[in-house]
Amino acid sequence: MSQFVLESLFEGPLCSSGVLRSLDLRGQTLGSYASKALAIALAGCIALEDLDLSDTRLGDAGLAALLPALPPTLRTLNLAHNGLTDGGARALRIALGETRAGVSAGLMVRALDLSWNAVSSSGARALGGLLASPDCPIETLSLDWNALRDRGVKELGEALKTNTRLKRLSIRYNGIKDAGANGLCAGLRQNRALEELDLSDNGVTPAAERKWRAALANKPPVEAAAEADTSGSAEHRATDVPDRATAAAHSAEDDEEVDEISLDED
Repeated sequence: MSQFVLESLFEGPLCSSGVLRSLDLRGQTLGSYASKALAIALAGCIALEDLDLSDTRLGDAGLAALLPALPPTLRTLNLAHNGLTDGGARALRIALGETRAGVSAGLMVRALDLSWNAVSSSGARALGGLLASPDCPIETLSLDWNALRDRGVKELGEALKTNTRLKRLSIRYNGIKDAGANGLCAGLRQNRALEELDLSDNGVTPAAERKWRAALANKPPVEAAAEADTSGSAEHRATDVPDRATAAAHSAEDDEEVDEISLDED
């Protein structure tokens, strides 16, 4: 996609009026050059919430050009299949975890898709640092088809020990073995937020799988844990502990009509 096409696309009041809420550019060839033009255009999208840039050949350089221009209203960001490496992961940590004077100043993206990229253990360390931050906004993270391996997933496990926001994590096809799954278990046992974990299509044995599933399912709900900490009664009170491994309830859909731009050629 050329710079001229991008500039023409965003001309007029469509962005500045707050009408544009969703933008789908998946499959369009942007690269690092056109992404700079897109960054200029996105600066005026004051109400954008959903952005799909999957399979646009961004690369780390294109992502670095875009991140500073993304509006604070953005909640869903799809960066799948873009040749992103550990450098891109580090850029995301800065963009989403930035703080100023102790106050979060980063993007408030809640759903981040980084599947089909080239993030390795070094990038996992950067993302782990983001997840461990008390201001991390991410609730859904997909890292399918990367190169995390055991070392990378252990970094995520360390982050889960303190993370309080992430609810869904998918790390399929990452070359993870039992050592990585066991390292993840250590984080799962201390985590009270994660509800869904997809570790399938790796090299984890049934025995190790049973361990991480047990670690995920046996976590007490936050409410029950708080009650146990504050109760001064010696009398035992039975509480129902819901299965933490079940799917989370769907959030209520916004009934306001949303305009969407899609350049999907299909």
